[in-house]
Amino acid sequence: MDSFTAGMLVEHASLGPGKVIAAKGDMLHVFFPSRNGHAATRIKLDPKRPLLRPAARQSDPWLDHLPPFVLKDGTYQLAHERLTQPQAIGHFKQVFPLGFNDPAYEGNLQTGERHYKVAAHKAFNEAFGGGKAEQLLAEGKVAELTHRLLHIDAKTNLLHPNWDKAPLRDGLKDEQAAERFHRTLFALLALPEPTQSAFEDFVGALDALPAPGSAVATWPVTTVFLYLAQPDRHMFFRPKYTQEAAQRLGYELNYAPHPNWRTYSSLHGFSRLLLEELKPLGARDFIDVQSFIYVTAGGSGYDK
Repeated sequence: MDSFTAGMLVEHASLGPGKVIAAKGDMLHVFFPSRNGHAATRIKLDPKRPLLRPAARQSDPWLDHLPPFVLKDGTYQLAHERLTQPQAIGHFKQVFPLGFNDPAYEGNLQTGERHYKVAAHKAFNEAFGGGKAEQLLAEGKVAELTHRLLHIDAKTNLLHPNWDKAPLRDGLKDEQAAERFHRTLFALLALPEPTQSAFEDFVGALDALPAPGSAVATWPVTTVFLYLAQPDRHMFFRPKYTQEAAQRLGYELNYAPHPNWRTYSSLHGFSRLLLEELKPLGARDFIDVQSFIYVTAGGSGYDK
């Protein structure tokens, strides 16, 4: 009979892939993503009916990032209620029956979920693409960079007017700090994939923006322009909804309130996985993933 240890990935004859959460003698506690609920399944090993075997591959993009389990009434459970991926997709289709091709999802500049964000993305490229940002930086036109950036932000309501927009606007009035902000932002955007050093340089520039009494480096401010510039590479992070969705889907975001690389790289991995899962529904980029996250977190209607 095969030997099983906590942390091992396994295959069940009918339940499919799972992860051993605890192993006590011949009693295993195994979490199977295919099963409804948030508890591990108790399985008593029986050499006469070997339904369980170690998985051929000991790595899985979802099972490798499960949140911690707690022992309650003899059962190992996730701390939050959980949706299976089919359940989450079903919930999304209750709101948008045609998925990401639903006209109500696409919307326009006043309604819907996608169109206004795509418009802001196009405006970002028009304002800064083709080397325009680098040229403005080289010419020392920091105020013009700031003006263009805030004009693009005004096309969306992704940032809260008091908690995010006001501190950012105040902080960017300091030209020296604003120059560092723009330089690190566009350096990060110039990379094919985000790196820890470039991300941390950008967060440091946000922290240096002077806005007495307020924190500029919130997660929404840190991620919004990256997202609008490159929605195929960067994700917008609104902690309330994103944490709730990740908990419901059983993915550990390693969240900390101050922007940091560990959380952002976890968000990046979560978003990539969701994008692959949602492509059959018509998902194209992280704009669609963000909308799915909002609905999965309990949002109804549009993120407007």
